[in-house]
Amino acid sequence: IDVRGIVTGKNFGSMLTVQNGTGPNSAIFIQSGTNGTVNNWNVGDSVQITRATVGEPFNTTNLYNILGSVVSSGNPLPPFETNLPMDSFILNKIAFARPYEGVLMRFDSVKVYSTDPDVAPGFGEFSILPQNSTATLGLRIDDLSANFKNWNKSVKAGMLMGFIQGPM
Repeated sequence: IDVRGIVTGKNFGSMLTVQNGTGPNSAIFIQSGTNGTVNNWNVGDSVQITRATVGEPFNTTNLYNILGSVVSSGNPLPPFETNLPMDSFILNKIAFARPYEGVLMRFDSVKVYSTDPDVAPGFGEFSILPQNSTATLGLRIDDLSANFKNWNKSVKAGMLMGFIQGPM
């Protein structure tokens, strides 16, 4: 294979995100593997993947067992996707949401809906809605990022946020 892109996120558990351009189907989740190829990849690295195994944990496409290399470092990230309808992601409308897996997204003017939206409490996620929404189901924000751990303990239901951004 020949998959190229910019590393846009790192330290999501054992995952990275790589994105090539903008729009749907421009990003993929990468699992750091035992071979160590991706362990030293950093945000802003332009990378080339020449071998991988595809998996679908939690219905999200991931590449495993990567063989690849860093082409260059210090590259700018692709622009964040904005102005997309949050409700399509909240309702997990596969035809709409699936192509945006791993793509850098930004939602402006949001409010925290729930600080623990999971059936099993303590999973470390919280959910958001547009600030003026009266919906009863929010978009989950995961805390897999090492820089984002335990934010669900810092936010309060109803709290307003100017924006939230990261890989979808």
